[in-house]
Amino acid sequence: MHQWGDKDVDWNGITEAGYFIGDFLKRWGRMHVTDVKEKYGTLRVYCNFGWSCLLNITHPAYQHYGPYPKWLMKLDIYHLSKVIPYLNYVVFPYHKFLYRLAYKKALVKWPHLELEILCGADWQEYLGGLSSKYDELASNPGSDPEEGP
Repeated sequence: MHQWGDKDVDWNGITEAGYFIGDFLKRWGRMHVTDVKEKYGTLRVYCNFGWSCLLNITHPAYQHYGPYPKWLMKLDIYHLSKVIPYLNYVVFPYHKFLYRLAYKKALVKWPHLELEILCGADWQEYLGGLSSKYDELASNPGSDPEEGP
């Protein structure tokens, strides 16, 4: 969408929106957010739905067992990781709901970055209907929503 050096882009707003969404997902859903970044003027929030182990629940942004003592790490790897995925029957729908809610709140907070926030979303199938401008652009890829019909 944009290139570095473009003057009419709110670069700080894109970054703030990304951290807002990532922090919201980690705080309220204990979702595993692996990365938040801006790329070509669009927001990217990479996250995983559901839980696979205790580490995903207690430390949602961690990639390793650093904060755990060795005995808890072994318990999680060999035993709890076989049981915790059964929680996903309840957790996965909740994570989908939170994902949509986080993006909805970001759109309210940064309405001028509507397209920048939505077009780089990892799970766009859960965000349909949040923005008529984005839905129109997604259904007609060659059109420009700013120009109108």
